[in-house]
Amino acid sequence: MKKLLLLAIVFFISLIKAQTITLTSSNLPIIVIDTYGETIPNEPKISAHMGIIYNGAEEINYLTDPFNHYNDNIGIEIRGHSSQNFPKKSYGIETRDSEGENLNISLFGMPEENDWVLYAPYSDKSLM
Repeated sequence: MKKLLLLAIVFFISLIKAQTITLTSSNLPIIVIDTYGETIPNEPKISAHMGIIYNGAEEINYLTDPFNHYNDNIGIEIRGHSSQNFPKKSYGIETRDSEGENLNISLFGMPEENDWVLYAPYSDKSLM
């Protein structure tokens, strides 16, 4: 009887479909990257646009809010070597001005820089 119950539970769990969730707000900053339809390669960086919505600590950020922390050009590429085979990718980002030149900026109170990393450690499950 226990085996039948376990089998039934496993069967019903397998029928549950993954639910699609659409992001509308977050207590974390929201970063929106537009690659203008291009696929992000390993190298070289492609030109793209990045907007960051960050209303401050302990504030809710809504996808409908204006890009108020950064709203400009970037270069972007996939970062890493063996980690490029993982489903979750890390990206190298270079902030750029309208001429495509490096643009040193401060993000989230960190020192000014033009090279940034969106780090996605797939194998470390504690870092979401």
